[in-house]
Amino acid sequence: MNRAIGQDAREPKVQQLRIAYITDQLDLTVEEGQQFWPLFNTFHKEKKKFEKEIKQGKRSLSESSEIAKSDLEIYLALVADNRAKIVELENEFLQSCLPILGSKRTLILMNLEDRFRKRLIEEKLRSRQQKSD
Repeated sequence: MNRAIGQDAREPKVQQLRIAYITDQLDLTVEEGQQFWPLFNTFHKEKKKFEKEIKQGKRSLSESSEIAKSDLEIYLALVADNRAKIVELENEFLQSCLPILGSKRTLILMNLEDRFRKRLIEEKLRSRQQKSD
C-alpha cells in the first residue's frame, strides 16, 4: 500500500486521538475548547503546509542523480525560511492561547504535541509486538 494513502486514511483517527489527548491534558472546559480548537486547527494546518514544502524540496533533491550546488543552496534557504515561519507561527499561536489557557496550561501545551507523537509511536510499537507474539 502507498504510505501516503495509508497516512491519509489514518488522519481522521489520529486527529480524534489528538483532540482527546490535548483536551484531557489541558483539562479544557467546553467554553475554552470552543475558543482553543479553531486556533489550534489553523495553527496545525499552517505548520503542516510549511513542513510539507520542506519535505517536497527534500524529495526533489533525492530524486536527482546529481545535485547542483545552487539546488542545495535553494533547498537550504527554503528550509531556513520555513523553519523561521514555523517558529513565528508557534509564537503567535502560543500568544493567542495565553488569554484562553493562562500561562501554566500554555506552557504545558508547548510540549503536548511531542508527547502525543511519542505516545502514538509507543502504542504502535506495542501493537506490532502483540501481533508478533
